[in-house]
Amino acid sequence: MRAAADWGGRLHHIGLSKHLRGTNVIVLIDDLNIRVLNHNTGTLIRKLVLDPTRDYQPRGVKCGNSPENRIKV
Repeated sequence: MRAAADWGGRLHHIGLSKHLRGTNVIVLIDDLNIRVLNHNTGTLIRKLVLDPTRDYQPRGVKCGNSPENRIKV
């Protein structure tokens, strides 16, 4: 799922978890500080500082089956 924010006349996409697909969100923007909240519960989904040089703001997690993402049993 992605949310979008307009900053400096450019649209920036904010990466969110695919598990949130279909979830209504509220995006609070204060200069470069951004908070994404669940619309129904008000819980914080993500907070970040916008990098205006990037169109897409990644979540900062590794993709796929990397050792960092494996659940330890």
